[in-house]
Amino acid sequence: MKISNIMNIGIIAIVILIILSSGCASSSTTKTFSDGVMRFNYPGDFENVIYSENTNSNSPMRVIAKFENNIPLKDQEITVGKNISSISATEVRDRSVTKVKNMSTGEILSISTETNHNGIIVEKITYTYELVLGIRTIYNDMYFKINDSVYAISVDGPDTTIGT
Repeated sequence: MKISNIMNIGIIAIVILIILSSGCASSSTTKTFSDGVMRFNYPGDFENVIYSENTNSNSPMRVIAKFENNIPLKDQEITVGKNISSISATEVRDRSVTKVKNMSTGEILSISTETNHNGIIVEKITYTYELVLGIRTIYNDMYFKINDSVYAISVDGPDTTIGT
């Protein structure tokens, strides 16, 4: 093999390794979460880290699922909650808005109400706050009611976007 061919192969291998290690190449597969009432698809590179009803908190919402993506520089989470008391999606969203406004480093970026393609009214809030040492993360929360249950889906990370 010629030295130029070996160098070309080496350069290509280095570029591929840089792309893979930076998180720029992600899995195109998706996984599906369902609790029997609601379901959604999420990226295949997220891992389910918890799926059990938490009954020890005073919050009206209980975490029923949590997914993490620990790709370097991406580090995102999806948290799914479900209500255990009679409360509307708007009330849950408004409580979150108040909580963020009371944080010394919290900032509301947007608040909206939308109807998704299934006809479900979705209350949304996007906010950011400082976690530690100047590190800020963006949170995108959605609250919606199906049958008699209000769900909360929160997607967070350094650069996260969600749709309805």
